[in-house]
Amino acid sequence: ANVDTGEPMNERTLLRFYSMTKPIVSVCAMVAYERGLFQLDEPISIHLPGFAKPRVVLPGGGTEPAAREITFRDLLTHTAGLAYGDSEHAVDDAYRDAGCGWDAPYKLTLEEFVDRIGALPLAYQPGSSWRYSYATDVLGRLLEVVTGLPLDDLLAQEVFGPLGMVDSGFHVSHDKLGRFAALYEVDEE
Repeated sequence: ANVDTGEPMNERTLLRFYSMTKPIVSVCAMVAYERGLFQLDEPISIHLPGFAKPRVVLPGGGTEPAAREITFRDLLTHTAGLAYGDSEHAVDDAYRDAGCGWDAPYKLTLEEFVDRIGALPLAYQPGSSWRYSYATDVLGRLLEVVTGLPLDDLLAQEVFGPLGMVDSGFHVSHDKLGRFAALYEVDEE
């Protein structure tokens, strides 16, 4: 788990989930759905008013009103029209200008971050295309709103706890840092 110290990987080594949090949040969303806390085709603006009346970026510049609002289903399938702010599409410029680029989730609370995204234009009409994006971050915030629980507590209660994933979460506690695998980058030289 650490080349520098010679610490080997073992069954107690803690690893980063990164994008594997997407299916975990989605499973939690389906638990909330089964409990009747939302409907898949319900506009998310019912719970997050900042997403009401979305606008879509036009290829030649400017925006137009979206044909419909973003739904829970759109978020679950990455067809909401959201982005990551990491490409050369005009909507990505808007994300970066709003402080919603790739590193924003590390600088803002989930509520602040999602509120900013709600004010941004969409890359395409909701439900019309697929794009990997911050859709699951928005879904996580929606889960906080519909359940009244912080996302990390909700995941612990509904997913990690029942599955016995006692070391899983968004942060590694100080007493577990010694088990946290080192992270390496490829040296291009």
